[in-house]
Amino acid sequence: MNRFWFLLIFVLVGCSLLRAEFYRNQADFLYAQANRAYSEGRLDEAKKVYNEVIAYDPTYSEAYVGLGHIAMVQGRRAEAVGYYEKAFSMNPELRPKLQNLTYAAYLRERVAPKSFSTHLLEEKFNHGGYKEIIEELEHKSPLTEADNFWLIRSFIRLKNYERAASVVIDMFADQSALEKLTERMGHLDAFLSKGHKEVLEDFRTLAEVSPGCLVCQYLYGTMLFNNSSDYDEAIKVFTGLKKSGFCPKPLFRDLALAYEKNDMLIEAIDTYKQLGDDPFAYERLKDLYLRLGDMEKVKFYEDLIQ
Repeated sequence: MNRFWFLLIFVLVGCSLLRAEFYRNQADFLYAQANRAYSEGRLDEAKKVYNEVIAYDPTYSEAYVGLGHIAMVQGRRAEAVGYYEKAFSMNPELRPKLQNLTYAAYLRERVAPKSFSTHLLEEKFNHGGYKEIIEELEHKSPLTEADNFWLIRSFIRLKNYERAASVVIDMFADQSALEKLTERMGHLDAFLSKGHKEVLEDFRTLAEVSPGCLVCQYLYGTMLFNNSSDYDEAIKVFTGLKKSGFCPKPLFRDLALAYEKNDMLIEAIDTYKQLGDDPFAYERLKDLYLRLGDMEKVKFYEDLIQ
């Protein structure tokens, strides 16, 4: 009799585990569908499928993140916070990735979360799917900023540095594109989600093995400046580029800011002046002269700003 009850319990537990595994597999399948719908802009469909995921697995924290992203995109910030907080309660490791979005929602700022296509690329990259990423992105047009970065890193991981450099060169094909991209490139959360040290190592490697690709050096310098406190190294990269004749306007801005961060105020002032008639430079010069106590120069730049 005892043996009968033991077998019955064993069968019931086994069935329960199989059912749980089935539900999780269904949830994973639906989650991938929801992400794809989100990345293609089909938000109502994505919302419906995320809720289906939760119906299968109420603890599926990433589905709450997806619902939060949709609420953010559609301007329902209080609802977004609720979803994000629900996700945090289930998986505290999500908080650092979503912290800025949560603050933006609290402050009622219009900040769009990253595309779930970026999530999918990140997942592939983290599992070594470099060739798959390259195959997917080489047939996509146009590429987003994040697409380009995942493509570059995939080529680097496969040690195809020539192709990686060519993507960088295409990204910086003209001055306007260079200025537009470098304003934001250092803050791509998708790129840094697995840790900035690993990302910087990839770009440092590309810069070292591609000495003739000056924009590769600049890309590394900008990523370094925005995502580390190694301002000495960033200054070294930027000044080396200046000596080589690579002097786009954003480089002067980045170099001046790096000097500021390193408390090299005189060097920062000299570099800002090289930007010419630039409102941002005037603001920084005013603040720097205020720090130096030169009120005559402070008044001079205040007048220029006005």
